[in-house]
Amino acid sequence: MTDPLAPPPWRQIPADVQDRIMQSTLDEPAVRRRSVLAPIAASVAALAIGAVFTIQATGGAGPSNDANPGLDRCAAAARDSGQLAPRSEWEQVFESPFQDYKVIAARAGGKPVFCELTHTTATVSTAEPRYVPGTGAGLVMTTPLGTIAGVADPSWKQVWIKTGDSVRPASMVDGMFVGGFRTGDTVEVANTERPAEWITLPVLEQPPITVVDARPGPAPDRSSGRGRILGDCIKATELYRAVIDQDSWEPGAMVQAGNFVMIVARNAYGYSSCSYSTENQFGTFGSITGRGYYQADKAANQGPAPKTFPISTDPNVGQVFVAGVVPQETRRVQVVSSDVTVEADVADSTFAAVLPPGSFKRTLRLYDGTGKITYEGP
Repeated sequence: MTDPLAPPPWRQIPADVQDRIMQSTLDEPAVRRRSVLAPIAASVAALAIGAVFTIQATGGAGPSNDANPGLDRCAAAARDSGQLAPRSEWEQVFESPFQDYKVIAARAGGKPVFCELTHTTATVSTAEPRYVPGTGAGLVMTTPLGTIAGVADPSWKQVWIKTGDSVRPASMVDGMFVGGFRTGDTVEVANTERPAEWITLPVLEQPPITVVDARPGPAPDRSSGRGRILGDCIKATELYRAVIDQDSWEPGAMVQAGNFVMIVARNAYGYSSCSYSTENQFGTFGSITGRGYYQADKAANQGPAPKTFPISTDPNVGQVFVAGVVPQETRRVQVVSSDVTVEADVADSTFAAVLPPGSFKRTLRLYDGTGKITYEGP
């Protein structure tokens, strides 16, 4: 999308005000209570790329009714549903910042509510908790990004979540819990890591509401050759997990070797990459080393040196794919590895190249429009 900052018709907020709200919502400071790493890895024949994120219970009740732009976004997203109390009756319980988004646990008119916030979307639960008979444990919200949120039995001091073979602790404050895991499997909970019996939470009948509340502007490019490939890669990724801020990503540099494709993606907030196999239509969006969905921030093209993403390899033939962000004046990129020099594809401050198997040590050589070398190094 070329103008992700234009307001939607139903929300008339001045541009400078919304920019400040959006930035402060995702960057506002918080007092950390605990930190838990929760790795997610997709192991498929064509790809070996995963995502790692951190769950943190932060902040406590915090600024619930006054200066809380995150809660403002949540209440605004839910206001047209008619199922939640007005903003004046919302109180934040805690928030869990993930790698590239956060989840707020709140009560609206006393009702437990969860809200997942990205740069461009607000996803809010409107359902009543679905309790397990005979317990105080219930599910309230699951999302395509992997959030699992609900209420704990009053006697519990902690919550563990199990989906498939994955068992991870959740953040819990005042009887409300948030975890981040793949949600395609049955959700089970317990108050210990190794319980005698897991409690299976009922399936939700009412999905949360998702609103694109950033100014989306025109639809992103999905009609050009690169745009279609990025769109196909995002769709392939959704077989595993949804892509954050999906309708904001524009295509950048791209390379393909056989059935394996890597394309750099960019939006108003940063850069990332999408890799997939055209043979089995399975893809992965983001980094293999825990940077989550975003692999570089929006200022990455302002410095003198490139920002290189972690490398990935084609599992079939072992070719090495290198991609990243280069200074905006860069017009040409060479990737030098051993005795091989490869001309990279360059587009909109991004580059991508494919190297022979085993080419893990390399040097980047950047040129400006006059042919002058502006950088040479790792």
